[in-house]
Formats: sequence, structure tokens, C-alpha cells
Amino acid sequence: MKSQQARVLAISDDEAQVHEELEQYIGKYAEEQHAALQTDKYTSAEQMLYLGKAFDLAILDIHMRKMSGMQAARMCARIKSFS
Repeated sequence: MKSQQARVLAISDDEAQVHEELEQYIGKYAEEQHAALQTDKYTSAEQMLYLGKAFDLAILDIHMRKMSGMQAARMCARIKSFS
């Protein structure tokens, strides 16, 4: 059987509790669906964008200190359109 490549989910939120809760939900879903999922956690949108790691789905906090999740989503869309 061919090994399934993990899908990468980026979680950008400035609250540690949110990271933990989302990881639990994602882990449960991955187990139930037999899906290979990897979560990359970021404490800010700037950190996520600066590191430039590829991801399949981003879960973004709308209200963060400097850059909002909406601003980060627009930046991701611009970056994606150039690649």
C-alpha cells in the first residue's frame, strides 16, 4: 500500500489554549478518517508568513495583535498567485 503524504495545516493564533483545542480536534478527525495530517503552530500571522513554510490549509485567528487573520489570508493569496 502506498504511503499517504501528510497534509499540512497551519494554525495561527496568539492564544495557546486555542492551539491545544484545535490540535485535539484535528487529531481526532485524522484518527477517525485515517488521514495523515500535520499541524504547524504559529503565535502570529507575521511568524507564519515570515517562515514561508508550505501548507494545505490555514486556520487563522481574525483578531491578533499586529496582523489580522484576514490580512494574512490576503497575503497568502498574493504569494500563492506568484508561485
